[in-house]
Amino acid sequence: MRSNLLHGSAALLISSLLLTTSCVNRLESEEVNVVEGDVPITFISQVNKLAVTRVADQAFDEGDKIGLFGMISPGAVDGKRYINNVKLECTGGSMLVPEKTVYYPEGNEALDFVAYHPYQSKGITNNKSVLTVSVKADQSKQSAYSASDFLVAKESGVESSNEAVNLTFKHKLSKLKIVLVPVGGEKVTDMLKANPHIVATGFKTQCTYDLKNDLLGAAEKETNITPYGTWKVDADNLVGKEFIIVPQSVDAKTHSIIIEWNGRIYTSPMPTLTTEGGYQYEIKIEARQSDSDILPGIVGKVEGWALGESKDTTSSDSALAIHVSAFSFADSDIYRIYRDGMPIIDVCKEYLISQKMTGTAIVAYPLNEYEQPDLNNGLLLQMPDFQDMMVGGKISWNTKSNSFSYTEGTSEEIDKFYVDENNNVTVKLPDNPIKVNVVSYLLTDNRKGEVKVQIYPIVKIGIHYWMKESLRATRYRDGMNLARKTVLDGKAGYIQPTDKEIYFYTGEAVTTGELAPDKWKIPSADEWKLFQTYINDNASWMKAGVWESPTAGAEVKPVNNLTGFSAISDGHWTGDGWKNAQKMVGYWAMDGKQLADKIPYLAGDESGIVFTSGLLQKLGYYKGVSIRCIKDN
Repeated sequence: MRSNLLHGSAALLISSLLLTTSCVNRLESEEVNVVEGDVPITFISQVNKLAVTRVADQAFDEGDKIGLFGMISPGAVDGKRYINNVKLECTGGSMLVPEKTVYYPEGNEALDFVAYHPYQSKGITNNKSVLTVSVKADQSKQSAYSASDFLVAKESGVESSNEAVNLTFKHKLSKLKIVLVPVGGEKVTDMLKANPHIVATGFKTQCTYDLKNDLLGAAEKETNITPYGTWKVDADNLVGKEFIIVPQSVDAKTHSIIIEWNGRIYTSPMPTLTTEGGYQYEIKIEARQSDSDILPGIVGKVEGWALGESKDTTSSDSALAIHVSAFSFADSDIYRIYRDGMPIIDVCKEYLISQKMTGTAIVAYPLNEYEQPDLNNGLLLQMPDFQDMMVGGKISWNTKSNSFSYTEGTSEEIDKFYVDENNNVTVKLPDNPIKVNVVSYLLTDNRKGEVKVQIYPIVKIGIHYWMKESLRATRYRDGMNLARKTVLDGKAGYIQPTDKEIYFYTGEAVTTGELAPDKWKIPSADEWKLFQTYINDNASWMKAGVWESPTAGAEVKPVNNLTGFSAISDGHWTGDGWKNAQKMVGYWAMDGKQLADKIPYLAGDESGIVFTSGLLQKLGYYKGVSIRCIKDN
């Protein structure tokens, strides 16, 4: 080991592969007129510990890649190179393995080394010294977070030796850490359970870096950033989320932290602040659920883990922008936008299916005065499965055929949009933007006498809004008691297997017309068949969870739930009790005010929807099956 290793630092041995023959790998002769020797170069690397942004503290993570340049001393990256962008990769433990063995030059020629992370295969062209540096927009995964951390190490005048070269990597970017401070009676344990979703908006994610002069260029390319980490409780606060940015000027007009908390979107504007490379900044946000969509925030600057100055934030126009990346769709597949307490727009994550385009999409639909979506004027905001498709165009639905057409737009992707004074969605900041509230759209079923209010997530599939879960009512809509049954006897009631959150309903209960939540209904057989046609009778797009085959030895068909319908294999109730759990599920269908002759079933060994009788023929009354409702337009 070289004597200039930092005392007490965590180090990694970067060991080149030693050749046992007399042959050596010659470097390209056109790069530099120097003869390669036979002494392999090894390195020891460490990460500067003053403002660490590495996921693994002062170590590189498995799979991290480093680029290495070497010049005859004195030399610079924009001159002749003896080693030109050789890749080193961490493959586990303390080893970083080079893609090819490199050797010191013969004689007494010393080397100047420049190393950087993360590795770029294109490197830097000859006679240049500038790299393009960028951070990932989605840093929620460890690999993306690590790949966002740009580090540089330099060592000059290194002579041929069997000892390892000490390379100390320094951070060139900035890290922001988020702290949620519960106020106003909020409990940190409840916040932890809610698992707030965080997105940082308005931050630029790209710049240049001059390896020769150690200079960062101006920040550019504005993108929203999803932080890395998992929430945890620390000193009655919620901590654990952090993200890396290129150094830049931050202000309340452009930058904010968007928080989705229990299905509601809040905004915390940033203060005026200039971030610097190698520093971390702590963002403390006072968090309290309320009708307001603004949360105050405090930013503290940290250098070498020592707290410096702090600044208060103020509310700003940044809250007027709606950011799609802030929508987790964890509680429901639809967000509802309100203006002055009135719903005006639904933003839906839905699975669009057609011959020209099939995939998950984010679409905004204006609502009429009756809270019904205008299906002729959907605005396609995003369709990530079609990277090359231009969005921003109009989605128009044919309600008779349950199909859509798309008029292509002119945008690559829309993440930020506004609402103008006429309640229209616009991607450009209007002259008079409207302040709105954004909340997950959920079906709340509150029936008189029920022990628990039932709340259901919603998904749009084709022309209909569907409950994403099966009905769990134990009373009729008007509050009248619904008998709990243990056997089928031809009378109205529901059946619940012991200790299971599964509810089956007898046909006699369904025909009362009082089971569906207010403003919702049990689908007709024709509506189920429209659904079947829309999904091309592909039941895998409906199924979620574990499925088995009801027929021994039969193939279990795929399960992917692309539509978000989330059909669970709960089985059904027959004259012999609870049957076919994890193998099938059935749903009631109507024909006017009567039950349909045949109702839809999904089975583990069936690729499509099977329509069969809901009657128990030998007993002369109905089975007990599940209920899924659609919004009654």
